[in-house]
Amino acid sequence: MPNHAFKFNRLIGSVYTRGSLLYTSSGNSILSPVGNRVSHFDLRTHVCRTLEFEARADITAMTITHDDRLLLVVDETNHGM
Repeated sequence: MPNHAFKFNRLIGSVYTRGSLLYTSSGNSILSPVGNRVSHFDLRTHVCRTLEFEARADITAMTITHDDRLLLVVDETNHGM
């Protein structure tokens, strides 16, 4: 598979700066860090919503469990939620 060096600039209309871009286990949704918040993009219904919580600083890393029940978020000051 070829190695591409893509860089996101605007991800589905939102400013994407850095952090993990995650697909849910169904593959129908994307979770993306947008500053100190997380946006959920439903690829089937073309709906975007921002999750209610806020990190203390911009989010730099995220991971989600295989059953989509737990999302771990770490910000640039190394605080996790």
